[in-house]
Amino acid sequence: QPHEGPLAFGARACARWPEFGVAFRVSAESYAILRYGPPPEGAGAKRQRDAALARLARAIDVLPAAAILRATPS
Repeated sequence: QPHEGPLAFGARACARWPEFGVAFRVSAESYAILRYGPPPEGAGAKRQRDAALARLARAIDVLPAAAILRATPS
């Protein structure tokens, strides 16, 4: 939905495709942290950002292509 944020979108995707629930939850949370969270500070800032990006990438890698998900019956 146009009005929903990444966490609401992730929750909706988890409900529709529960077999990929963990990947949707992790990707939504990681994106929200990277996009909307406070910027990491201190000596480990780059490490924190890189870790969030790695979590996001791993979660996305688990998901099938969007066309396959759309073809899945509700």
